[in-house]
Amino acid sequence: MASAEPIDNRLFVLILQHPQEKKEALATASLGDHREVLGLDRRGEPVADQEAMLRGLDGVVVLDGTWKEAKTLWWRNPWLLKLRRLVLNPRHKSRYARIRREPRREALSTLEAVALLLKHLDGGPEIEARLLRALDRLIAEARPSRQLEEGRVSR
Repeated sequence: MASAEPIDNRLFVLILQHPQEKKEALATASLGDHREVLGLDRRGEPVADQEAMLRGLDGVVVLDGTWKEAKTLWWRNPWLLKLRRLVLNPRHKSRYARIRREPRREALSTLEAVALLLKHLDGGPEIEARLLRALDRLIAEARPSRQLEEGRVSR
């Protein structure tokens, strides 16, 4: 994939990638609430003052890997359990699902998750658009080779 363009944003984003995810050729770095980004307390319940919690964030940690790998990263790093938790509830299906099966409707690629977070937490719909364009390029480049791997395209 062509190199990504730098994006100027306020929020610090740390992506923790599971070691197995590096081997994935296409790796990219609903709770009754209709918000796309929802803050939870330590018990997993929505925080009463969502705006204050989200406004007070200096950065986010994003876990990159399959669902199983991400859960492994989460439970094996006790310091992660001490962080405030955000849940994403995207309004749209993942674009990444065109080339890689997602386990649930709300599943997003790492790039889509970061784009959604920055849109809401950094006030940047233009940031989201740029990141999603980068993902669209990745998908377009990966599609022919993915189809060959699955035997859907003849040489």
